[in-house]
Amino acid sequence: MSHEDWDLSTDAAPDRNYAEVLDTVHRAAILSRRDAKRRGNVVHLPRRGEVLVTGDLHGCRENYERIVKFADLGRNPERHLVLQEIVHGGPTDDQGGCRSFELLEDAARLKTEFPEQVHMLLANHDVAEMLNIQLTKGVDNLTQLFAEGLAHAYGPHAAEVKAAYCALFRALPLALKTYNGVWISHSTPHLDALSDFEYALLDRELTDEDFSYEGGLYSFLWGRNQDEMAARIFAEHVGSEILIVGHQPAQMGYKIPNSRHIILYSDNQLGRYLMVPLGKSVTHADLALSIKKISSLPR
Repeated sequence: MSHEDWDLSTDAAPDRNYAEVLDTVHRAAILSRRDAKRRGNVVHLPRRGEVLVTGDLHGCRENYERIVKFADLGRNPERHLVLQEIVHGGPTDDQGGCRSFELLEDAARLKTEFPEQVHMLLANHDVAEMLNIQLTKGVDNLTQLFAEGLAHAYGPHAAEVKAAYCALFRALPLALKTYNGVWISHSTPHLDALSDFEYALLDRELTDEDFSYEGGLYSFLWGRNQDEMAARIFAEHVGSEILIVGHQPAQMGYKIPNSRHIILYSDNQLGRYLMVPLGKSVTHADLALSIKKISSLPR
């Protein structure tokens, strides 16, 4: 669905430098594809340092800024930062349009500043924007509000900027994997979807056919309600012991649904983060006890 389908006016002069944004987003996409640690659609982290993992951000600028400040990537060159599901939510413009695209642009800019340390993961809301899937939350149509925000900010250049975002989404990896047995992705398939899940999806280049309602990518990014068996099967196939994901809302900012998964949610006052050491052995229990509130971090 295009801006014309929403009957949005894009005649107003843009209030943002769209050319600069296009350049930043384009460079972030290239850097994501060319990450030397990436094999297929999985980034393999080194055996030293640590990785700071966040869950869904949904435009929550306060939490994003606290996390970035805490990560202090410039002074911690062996620290990695995982960002996911940045769009849909957060502040709105004067006309009610969603401004979460601003946070997406900030994350892309951070990727260009710290290309080896910042890892943006593909999430289902990203694919929803690519396919114009109508996502709703309560009475709000998140997809429409996002389109309105872009139209208000970029005027006649809104479609070009949206296309750049979608190119970035397509370039993002699906997961990170550590040598000490931790797998980090937006979600994992539920049990029924695992019976014919194409694990080769993680190794090969994604095609247009993958970005559809059918196939492995959809079940990978939209998977919920993973039970003990689903967690064990998937973890064994990807050679990991612990699965850290986002995607699922969590009233307390996190969930521990089984002995493998840790679910993080990062978009509100109870939003959480997790610092995972890369140079030593960790257990599911260790990491579960290490989950912390983002609101406890300094502004």
